[in-house]
Amino acid sequence: KNKKSADDDVLDPLLLIGNTRAANVVAYYEEDGTLEEFVGGLENPDHIQIVGHYLYISVGSSPETSTIYRQNLKTGEVDADFLKGGPAIHRPYGYDFDDGILYVASFL
Repeated sequence: KNKKSADDDVLDPLLLIGNTRAANVVAYYEEDGTLEEFVGGLENPDHIQIVGHYLYISVGSSPETSTIYRQNLKTGEVDADFLKGGPAIHRPYGYDFDDGILYVASFL
């Protein structure tokens, strides 16, 4: 969730940090020097990437909980069905996009 300044402008974070122990992603806002939760309730967040208007985060520690979390940064909406675990994805720790194709590294 983006933070608003005192004059109601949307502030973009300078830095996003995956915090595995706190199960969240925190954002550092250069404008006022604060560090605040950006996305919470994530199991073992790892790799973070912004592509277009979407935030992608690899999360999970088992095939049942592993996923690539995707959030629309303009609307705040989360696409829960974007990519879920199962026998092919177990603890995704890295990914990248090439020509619209998502490549995921995981512990199988």
